[in-house]
Amino acid sequence: MSDSPQGSWHGVVGHLDVVSRFEAMLAGGRMASTFLLVGPSGIGKRTFAIQLAKALLCKHSPDGRLKACGRCPDCLQVDSLSHTDLQVISKPADKAFIPLELLIGDKEHRMRAGLCYDLSLRPRDGGRKIAIIDDADYLNKEGANALLKTLEEPPPRSVLMLLGTSEQRQLPTIRSRCQIIRMSRLHETSIADLLVRHQLCDSPELAAKIAGLSAGSMQQAILLLGEGVLEFRRDLLAKLSTLPLETLGVAKMVSQFVEAAGKESPAKRARMKQVLEMAQQLYRGFLYAATTGTEPAIEERDHELTSAVQKLYRTLGPQPELAADLVDLAIDAETHIDGNVNLTGLAEWWTGSTSGLTTKLARGQATRR
Repeated sequence: MSDSPQGSWHGVVGHLDVVSRFEAMLAGGRMASTFLLVGPSGIGKRTFAIQLAKALLCKHSPDGRLKACGRCPDCLQVDSLSHTDLQVISKPADKAFIPLELLIGDKEHRMRAGLCYDLSLRPRDGGRKIAIIDDADYLNKEGANALLKTLEEPPPRSVLMLLGTSEQRQLPTIRSRCQIIRMSRLHETSIADLLVRHQLCDSPELAAKIAGLSAGSMQQAILLLGEGVLEFRRDLLAKLSTLPLETLGVAKMVSQFVEAAGKESPAKRARMKQVLEMAQQLYRGFLYAATTGTEPAIEERDHELTSAVQKLYRTLGPQPELAADLVDLAIDAETHIDGNVNLTGLAEWWTGSTSGLTTKLARGQATRR
């Protein structure tokens, strides 16, 4: 066990409640065939799914328990993703959606290759066939339709796990045919512990600060350690909370931050996602304050965020519908990033749309004062 307050399971920090749920299904002979694991990015969904696959495929795992030995050929093959009864697919970095051929083969081998075909084959040694679809958020309608038969009539002794960030981002045909498993954000102490353990932070104090800003995501914590990221976050939150929004200035600042990631498109897209997730933190804080009708207090552990939320609330007042629209707008902008859009254009559209939502109301509030 880790020192983490959430505990750990085979190197997976947290999610012990989900482990217990799967063990109960396994012990009771009620193991479903299709699961949708949802939760924010960077909380360990992929790692959890692979460790679950290992425990299900390990022949030394006790009945009704998810305890892989970690040493047998099955465990070692899962670790290297070379096990014949495990298939893991995800969206290629240069694609907007999961390609159809990964699911049902290319045109020459349609329905004779791909994840669905592999899952239909008899498992080795009478075990299970397991498939994991990472980035299920990027299944388009064509891909979802290709999965339909597998979801409706799962092959015997098969387990299919789809990983996504939320139920809402999944198509209804997927959502309605899967058992939904909700996974929680990581505890700040767990993230700080991981940052120190993996020598990503020079001091426990820095690790605690980064963990407090990470919104429960190890992925976000690592991104926050990038050069100039904390300074950018401070400036972005200050500008987004100053109304009327300086649209062109914010768009330019965002574009420069994104371009500083380098020449590679995946790195730039990751930066743009980071910007929009920072904005979502701000607007979710505003939404909570607007819904409760309580002016937020400034907290020392995240002075930049809480002071920005307070400033927005003082300017706009309790406006839950507006706050929800601002959150939705940032989420909508984020969903377009992997569609190979021009990121500068996306930054301009998002800041312009955000300004359009807030400016008229901000002026109205100022007039009433």
